[in-house]
Amino acid sequence: MRQQQRPTVSPRWRAILQRFLLAFSDTHLITGLTILIAAFSQLRTISIYHFNTAVYLGWLSSTVHMVVLSASRFYLRERPGVLYWRVTTMIVLWILLFSTLVLTASPSSPMTIPGYEQPSLYFDSPVMCSWKCAAITPLGADAIFALCLITAGFVARLVKLFRWPADLCEEWLVSKPGKLIRGVFKAVSTYQSKVRSRGLNVLSILLLWYVLVVYLTTRALYDIYNSMLGELTWLTLSLVWSASKVIVLHKISPLADSENLLNFGQILSLLLLLSPLASLPEMYYCKLGTFTREIRS
Repeated sequence: MRQQQRPTVSPRWRAILQRFLLAFSDTHLITGLTILIAAFSQLRTISIYHFNTAVYLGWLSSTVHMVVLSASRFYLRERPGVLYWRVTTMIVLWILLFSTLVLTASPSSPMTIPGYEQPSLYFDSPVMCSWKCAAITPLGADAIFALCLITAGFVARLVKLFRWPADLCEEWLVSKPGKLIRGVFKAVSTYQSKVRSRGLNVLSILLLWYVLVVYLTTRALYDIYNSMLGELTWLTLSLVWSASKVIVLHKISPLADSENLLNFGQILSLLLLLSPLASLPEMYYCKLGTFTREIRS
């Protein structure tokens, strides 16, 4: 019986895909930073509705950028200069997102949660009005979930990008616990062969099962974190949360009625986000030898 071979990707298309993903993520990174910086630069005049929209759009841009960085971690590890400036901008983007998520979680601001009573402020109120010390506490469950999601995603991708923290996690969550479990099995087996007490043997077996359950749970969580399933789970949660916020905010705000048309600014923004597609022909017709040397690790 012939063994079925896995489909392989040619070196040319692998290099094209790598460069395209990096260009696509850089475009979203610049877009997210530009949106958040523009929102911060107009704090005295921007409304709560438009500021919240900028925050959620910046979240979408950061999600795409972090997922591509995680998928390209082996490529970036071999190029520290390319890696460091992307990590620096990712940290800046995370700081901006974290601070804006805290500031937009004010209970006095209009909420996108169904059934929430109308607060003291409105969507067209200046966002500065909701940034009083008494107005940003306490944080609700929705804000805590968002902060935990963006922080966990940032830390996970930061660990994967650098070799030493990834190796450290591999050693302390996989290698050393595995050796410890083998030692525990050997010690329990030796103990049961020497002790004839049935009660002590049952107690040692229960202790062994407890250690084994803890190890298997930790190992399973680590394997999920380090797998494509973990990436897709985080990506799905992040995209669903931010997209639902944008949709609900646009639906319940009376200011959204005048923003349903695609004008010059909206069309230009969409075309700029698709600009990496214009470089695909150049990538394809580039010389294969010089092209694939950059991606070979």
